[in-house]
Amino acid sequence: MDMEWMTIKEIAKYLRVSVSTIRKFVKIEKLPNYRQRYIIRLKQSDIETFLTLNTYKTRKAHDRVKADKQLKYHLDFAQNRNNIKI
Repeated sequence: MDMEWMTIKEIAKYLRVSVSTIRKFVKIEKLPNYRQRYIIRLKQSDIETFLTLNTYKTRKAHDRVKADKQLKYHLDFAQNRNNIKI
């Protein structure tokens, strides 16, 4: 079998997650997959694309949360320093 095509077990090992996690992502159509009756295969290039796109979204959301926390911290600091309430 070509290394481009991988089984669910191989993808799970590659991503260091459980097989059930991969099955859930396949079921909710987050991961592009190819079926032939009960056999499910995934392309390694599709997984790489999925990781690239979703890692960026996760980082972007993380940065937004971090910025919100920093803003809240600075507002709280200003309130406490000046004893004013907003």
